Amino acid sequence: MKYLKIINRQIRAIGTSLTDMVMPNIGAFIAWGLLSAIFSNSGWFPNPQINQLVTMMGKYILPILLASTGGRIKGGQRGSLVAAIATLGLICGMKDSALLGAMIIGPVVGWLMRITDTSLRKHVSQGFELLVNNLTAAFLGMVTSLAPILYWPPSSTGSVRYWRLQPTGYL
Repeated sequence: MKYLKIINRQIRAIGTSLTDMVMPNIGAFIAWGLLSAIFSNSGWFPNPQINQLVTMMGKYILPILLASTGGRIKGGQRGSLVAAIATLGLICGMKDSALLGAMIIGPVVGWLMRITDTSLRKHVSQGFELLVNNLTAAFLGMVTSLAPILYWPPSSTGSVRYWRLQPTGYL
């Protein structure tokens, strides 16, 4: 019985963190849904040019917003920045929508940024904080944007080869 309560508490915590990522961005989701309902190919007033806007919003803006919010929750402003960079790599590595992947990669990358900042803080001399902070954000952003391109695509392709952590050959 005690284990069920612990599992229940952990599931609720995960649900709360996912809600904390989605709720600040609900306006963007509503705008995307309204544009889709009105101007998509099966909408009330089909318009191919505006439908392209709807497609780009679903593919780029919404995942970046979700990951950025998750990165901000776990790693502050710099976690948000690095999560947005990593999400672009995720989008390039996936064929389908990257919404779920962004909800995973955003908090993870934000947490990595917080851990990196915490571990480097005591080793950086006074006056070099800005340089070190920007370089670590750039380096972590580069690494975390390349990782999904090289190693994430099992969800979009279903190949067993990717699960062995072999480069996909996209580069």
